[in-house]
Amino acid sequence: MAFRAFAFTLIIITLCGIMPGYAGASRGCMKAWTTYEAESGSTNGTILTWDGNRGTAASESSSRSCVKLSSPGQYVTVTPHCIASNTILVRYSIPKGTSGTVGLYVNGVKLMDLSLTSRFIYKNNGFHNNPDGSDGSVCDYFDEMRYVLTRPIPAGATVTLQKDAKSTLSFYLIDLVDLEWAPAALTQPKNSISIADHGGVPGGEIDNYGALASSIAAAQSQNKVLWIPPGVWNIGRRVNVTSKITIRGAGMWYSKLNFTTQHDSGFWLAGVPNCRFYDFSMEGQEIDRGDGSKPAFGGACTSGGVLQNIWIDHFVNGFWMGLGNKTYNNGFRIIGCRIRNTVADGVNCCGGTFGTLIRNCDVRGSGDDAFAVWPADDHGVGQASHDNTIENCTAECVWNANGFALYGGYNNKIISCSASDIATYNGINISTVFPGFGFSGANTVDGVTLIRCGGLCYDDNQQYGGIWFVTSLAPISGVTIRNIDIIDPIHAGIKIQNDLSGSTGNTFTNIAITGAGGYGVWILGSGSGKAIFAHVVNTKSASLGLCDEDKQFTISRETSNSGW
Repeated sequence: MAFRAFAFTLIIITLCGIMPGYAGASRGCMKAWTTYEAESGSTNGTILTWDGNRGTAASESSSRSCVKLSSPGQYVTVTPHCIASNTILVRYSIPKGTSGTVGLYVNGVKLMDLSLTSRFIYKNNGFHNNPDGSDGSVCDYFDEMRYVLTRPIPAGATVTLQKDAKSTLSFYLIDLVDLEWAPAALTQPKNSISIADHGGVPGGEIDNYGALASSIAAAQSQNKVLWIPPGVWNIGRRVNVTSKITIRGAGMWYSKLNFTTQHDSGFWLAGVPNCRFYDFSMEGQEIDRGDGSKPAFGGACTSGGVLQNIWIDHFVNGFWMGLGNKTYNNGFRIIGCRIRNTVADGVNCCGGTFGTLIRNCDVRGSGDDAFAVWPADDHGVGQASHDNTIENCTAECVWNANGFALYGGYNNKIISCSASDIATYNGINISTVFPGFGFSGANTVDGVTLIRCGGLCYDDNQQYGGIWFVTSLAPISGVTIRNIDIIDPIHAGIKIQNDLSGSTGNTFTNIAITGAGGYGVWILGSGSGKAIFAHVVNTKSASLGLCDEDKQFTISRETSNSGW
């Protein structure tokens, strides 16, 4: 996603939890922006709604619906109603291999043309850009463009996106508009040096890698903070961090590191302590997975690591933690970050990640798990990932994996989170589908809202929905899942796929399943095992409340279960 500054603006913003009105209204990240769904505005375009098939734009849309503008003069209008805004973000799609503009109007007066590109959209389940589509598995239909606008407009003005005279593409799909009041840019802190002091120049075609590397080295040797002033700073290669550093910017709407080289970008933390990053954005150029993990932030910080108020776009992964060779990522804090349009995971606490706190973060449009703990055991990792907490986080519009996932380890927690519009997989995945350290001790999922999660998997046509609990490579024990609202799951509310014997000590408590597109609870497989269910209530499922295909698996019903 790109952002640009212009002397115009839009409207609104409230600090709010996700999806007000649902049972889990306080769950998920606290958003500094307000989202307006295009199909809920006024339009003379065509409203596209999901028809149940995968691989369509509507299937990947927020709320599974969007607006198509295909004729001159067609528009979609939203009316903010709270306070003024000085930024706009548009989630959109246009024909592949094209770029173009759509007109932005406020109160009927044109302010500017928004420039859009299809460079980062249209992939397939092989994760390659712009496939021919012959396998019918085209996915990743949407991208985002954001702008800082410098003339605030009062609340209550109409905001319109219109296919006008300069909008020459055959169609424009508008999924949503985010409006936000961005606070004033931060100023350079005391005891700091600037990238500009070492020859860095924002804008244009200049590669500032040398200036960034030099200024990092100077800040490290002088024990000072490195300052990234407002502007777009082009960086031509990945930055290796080999000793402690603190980097601060003027804010995620103002200071931007634009990594210009595909598959050679982001920061790599080389197993050192006290790596801290605050208040800037990062733009990558990734359109496929390439030859491996290419995160915005990767490697390991052995202690004292912080990522706070960082906006990440168009990388393979946002944060992929884990270095191997018994160099562990310990006690990292990832706070208030926004991760958008990654080819793969948003945040993955991989092998050897301990004590990470991920709080108040939002992932939208990822091509793999939005948030995951995967205790992989390769590359010399000697311990399972443990004591990691994902708290008050939001996963939205994941197009080819899960909202949240635990793949093993111990004392890992997913707390007070939300997931919505997960296109093909599950809201929550508890499984041993990947090799690594298995589940041990206690792991907890508590207080999560799942809305419109699931679909048909691209790889094997499995039907997914709210929660998928699966024993593929090892049994699972000691998992507590409680206080969950599963709303309109595409297939099952809870799917237990018990392929191996031996899973015990798992509990499902206080779970409300409403409007499942298939079964409320679906148990299949051929292994023995046991799970305890209490206060699990299923209503309005399209098929049976319970489909039990594994007669060796014991359903231990405690109090107040109903509807299945």
